[in-house]
Amino acid sequence: MNLRLWLPGYHTPSLNRTAGKHWSKVRRLKIATAAALYESLRGEFSVLGSQFAVEAARRVLSKLLLGVKLESTRGKKPAMPAVPARLRIERVTCSLLDEDNFKGGTKGLVDCLRSAFPAVLLDDAPGYVLMEHVQTRCAKKCEEGTWVTLAGGEVGSG
Repeated sequence: MNLRLWLPGYHTPSLNRTAGKHWSKVRRLKIATAAALYESLRGEFSVLGSQFAVEAARRVLSKLLLGVKLESTRGKKPAMPAVPARLRIERVTCSLLDEDNFKGGTKGLVDCLRSAFPAVLLDDAPGYVLMEHVQTRCAKKCEEGTWVTLAGGEVGSG
């Protein structure tokens, strides 16, 4: 499955905005991330793969938006895939962040993607996914947003 989403006006928060903050503030940021992904999946996007996977992802994201607790996979590591998924997060902005703040701030987005596309993004540990973080400068505030590209095989491919 190959998925490329444009999240207009959305930026992953800087690590400085999330580190050490009260859990409720971090949760609000995660809900904003889920909302941006949900809206992106409703609009124009480029997906090569299963439309069923996109509809399932929208159901999971809607549960996150409603505050429904998702079942936990804590302690249950999936089998290592033969080929890791590839995740590229490109932040398009007028002002660039420090590299460590940008990478650390993408945690909420990666967690939402893991919940929404469990067949592609099995885990965010090394060996399961190759992540690429890119920042691109734009000229106008109205051009800001985030590109998310997720590519990988379905469960059972590895």
